[in-house]
Amino acid sequence: MPLPNVPTDFSGLDASALALAYQGIAGRMSRGLKGVLDANTAAPDHARVLGRWTNARDTWSGLPAHLDLKAREPFSLAVTKLNAVEAEVMKVFLAGAAPSPDGAAPPETPLGIEGMAALRVALDDVRSVARKVAGDDGNLKIMGLFGQANLAAVKERFARIPPALDRLFDQTTAKSAGGVRGFQPGHDIPATIGALAHGSGPDAFIKVSLAALRGPRPKLAATLVHEGSHILDRTPTVDFAYRDQNALYLLSPTLALDNAPHYEQLALNLSSPENLGPMPTGDLPAFSLAVLRSKTTRAWVRAYAAKTNPQRRGEIAELIGARADKIGEVLAGMLFNELFASLDHLMKTVLGNAVLEVGGAAELVFTGPPADRCVIRVPASCTTPAAVSGFAAELLTTQLWQSGGASTESPLLTTLITDIQKYDDGPLQDRLARFYQGVGLNKPISNASGRSPEQA
Repeated sequence: MPLPNVPTDFSGLDASALALAYQGIAGRMSRGLKGVLDANTAAPDHARVLGRWTNARDTWSGLPAHLDLKAREPFSLAVTKLNAVEAEVMKVFLAGAAPSPDGAAPPETPLGIEGMAALRVALDDVRSVARKVAGDDGNLKIMGLFGQANLAAVKERFARIPPALDRLFDQTTAKSAGGVRGFQPGHDIPATIGALAHGSGPDAFIKVSLAALRGPRPKLAATLVHEGSHILDRTPTVDFAYRDQNALYLLSPTLALDNAPHYEQLALNLSSPENLGPMPTGDLPAFSLAVLRSKTTRAWVRAYAAKTNPQRRGEIAELIGARADKIGEVLAGMLFNELFASLDHLMKTVLGNAVLEVGGAAELVFTGPPADRCVIRVPASCTTPAAVSGFAAELLTTQLWQSGGASTESPLLTTLITDIQKYDDGPLQDRLARFYQGVGLNKPISNASGRSPEQA
């Protein structure tokens, strides 16, 4: 994305913060472009483009730290040079790439006939699970995940999920006007998730990936239960800890009731229990990995919300120097795009095949083709889940920055992840803080000895 030119009138902005934002974004762009050039040394015109990159880099290094009217012209020249180099580097990078197909006929509906059929079947499955939740046969499974005191509340909330999803399906087939409605194709959602809900109540909508629509029926139905719990007009859920993370089973009953992945897990427990393994047990590495995954998940969720909705940026804008009243909306938006992209990259490691070990020298070890397993080793001086997960976050964000996988500096990413309870939405801050402080101290009901999802 090209760097925007310096505004003609920036009298209402913070000149020092504006200069710092330009320098930071330009520096990260320059580093990324150099990486592309280094990986394509045999490309045509490589030497000439490298020379232009060097000239643009030197122009930026000579700029003043404060942006005033006198400095506007050299800043604008530097922006022009960097954008021109970016365009040329992209030509080098794309040289020899196969052209993308075009001319394909648009689908009859936003999700196509195949997608709508998959949704229709999945919603039938959701209603089937809801009937099991409403009856008595699933009570033990509900209490095993949510606690006995939440039985009635879970039944009431789950009963509202199928009508909410049906409303979206009707809006999709009717192609309702008035903005984005119903189910939408999830071409732009992160690859790590199958669907993503936006908003709650009458104006909510859900984006669904093609991979999720073509995936196993029980998984798609459970995913829709998850997203459907987000869009309820009353008591919508949030994401504290995703399914298949130990943290899911470490949430207190209070947090479990509001955690969307718990409803997703319940749907799977009731629809395909034969595929479930035992609930995980915990020691310091397991508890610490659970905390790391939960905190990274919350940071990712908050970054996505901040990227897509400027009203939800809050204190994160101060942390990363992206206050629109100081640097303008365009640059602030670019910084939040960088933040989300960095966390999205990190999520692939943290939520993937990651193993956390305590003891020995601190290091990250990536194994397997192509580095699909990550061993995170933290020194024995870290003795609590908070300390271990914080050290692990610093190792991961440092490696991500050094390898070029992050555009947001490592210290800022580490701070956001380790202190996410301070930067999350207001109503969640106290509950998250209590959860992170209590992990490993109290044994939750769903993790009691000898119990499994089938027995809960």
